Amino acid sequence: MAARQPEYLKGAIVYPSCQAGVTNLGQLGTKDKDALDVAQRSLFSAEELERKAEAAIQRRIQAGIADAVEGLQPDEPPAFDQQLVGKRLEMG
Repeated sequence: MAARQPEYLKGAIVYPSCQAGVTNLGQLGTKDKDALDVAQRSLFSAEELERKAEAAIQRRIQAGIADAVEGLQPDEPPAFDQQLVGKRLEMG
């Protein structure tokens, strides 16, 4: 038997709570079975990817694709403050 509706809801369509079918999906950021499976099937390790990246950089330098200034850039960008006023920046 359905629960009685309050007077102010007479004639209104009342839908069941959408939370009735909620399931626990796990902690955000934890690896589930699929993520673990993908990690096990990865083609390259981090070390091998670093070697491949270094080889690609060397190919770019030898082919003349890489800019000579590219390697001189600092790892961290400069602060976005008044010290940049009047400077010319190249975006690439």
